[in-house]
Amino acid sequence: PAGQDYFRQSAARLHFIVDKILSMTRELYKRPGDVVFALGALGLRHAGYGVPAHMFAPFVDAAVEAAGRQAPSAEALDA
Repeated sequence: PAGQDYFRQSAARLHFIVDKILSMTRELYKRPGDVVFALGALGLRHAGYGVPAHMFAPFVDAAVEAAGRQAPSAEALDA
């Protein structure tokens, strides 16, 4: 995939990133403003690394799918 040119990380680092995504998803319900600010800063940082904007959507889709697998039920996922 095209993203492999921008996303060369060890398996341990990828596990850290997924853990961070799940953690931020939980925090979104507690402190939405803080999470939105942190995600905005993260996006700007990655844009500064030269990652094309069209690469963000597939990564977000994968992250949402991974989070969905952690949901205890369809109702929890819709919340």
